[in-house]
Amino acid sequence: MASWILMENPRLTLGKIVRHFKANATRIIRKGGNVDFAWQRNYHDRIIRNECELNKAREYIVNNPLKWELDRENPDSVNFGLVHDVYFKDLLN
Repeated sequence: MASWILMENPRLTLGKIVRHFKANATRIIRKGGNVDFAWQRNYHDRIIRNECELNKAREYIVNNPLKWELDRENPDSVNFGLVHDVYFKDLLN
C-alpha cells in the first residue's frame, strides 16, 4: 500500500499501521523458515522530541545488544539476580 494512501485515510491509526506491519513481517519471516519468530511483548513506545532524546535512542540501539550477555532474561546469563533498574539506568533517564 502506498504511504500516501495511509496518510489520507483518517480511520487508519498508528496502532493499525503498526499491527498491519507486524502481521505482514511475521508472515514473511515465518515463511522464510523462522517458524518460532515472535515479537517482544510489553515494549514501551516513546516519541522522540528533541536531539538529545534522538541521541539516547541511537546509543540504546547500538549498545543494547552488547548487554544481552548480562541480561537476566538471557537463558545463558549468570546474572539472574541483576536488578534491571540499576543495570539499565542509562535507558530509564
